[in-house]
Amino acid sequence: TATTEIYTLSLHDALPIFVFRLLLTKASALAIALLLLGVLYIIEKRWVALFITGILYSWTHGGFILLLLMALLYVFADTIQEFFFGENAFNKFLHKLPFRTLKIKKFCRLFFSSSNSMILLVTASSLIMGIVLSVYFPTNLSFLWEQVVKIGIFTKTNLRIGEEWMPYGIRAFFMENLVILGLYAVSVGAFVIYHVKQNTKSTFFLITSAILIILTVRSKRFVEYAVPFMLLFSVTVL
Repeated sequence: TATTEIYTLSLHDALPIFVFRLLLTKASALAIALLLLGVLYIIEKRWVALFITGILYSWTHGGFILLLLMALLYVFADTIQEFFFGENAFNKFLHKLPFRTLKIKKFCRLFFSSSNSMILLVTASSLIMGIVLSVYFPTNLSFLWEQVVKIGIFTKTNLRIGEEWMPYGIRAFFMENLVILGLYAVSVGAFVIYHVKQNTKSTFFLITSAILIILTVRSKRFVEYAVPFMLLFSVTVL
């Protein structure tokens, strides 16, 4: 179909660095698959499958913390979807500006609903369990601190890090991913125009893809995550 051809072309446009990342002698492809499985189980609220996936992901790739980020973002997307776009919620919100304590309490209540709390609990506990059950525990804690915090978050230049952690560059990123970014821009436009018809899933993929694009511009390695999530956003909206 035409839609399939568009998505295939978008993926092909992102192939140079995207496929290069997947073909590295690392567990990148497996890590992406486990992350996407984890996201699927979060959306479908399949707790046992999510727990097992979280453990396997923590044993497979140093970027397993992304699964916890996805859980937090899904809960956030579900909360704002209900808070702003629930039945008459948006209109009521506009008539009650500015924010009041009651609204903050309502937002927190939605954020920590039983379902959302379960998502956070299962995801966090699975990753912690994976770390503790690792054959490298407790020496893996220092490695994770350096990998996730020093390099992943702060990207300290005084550490010996690979080219993958270097900035992609905004111009290079846009020039090398024109088709997929064009499709993404159309999808964002559709999301804004038809925001009333959107659901938690489309809101979630919009937030995650936007964050991953920013991370990709900051560090090239995140392109392997940005591309799938940009396409998933387009699929849920168009």
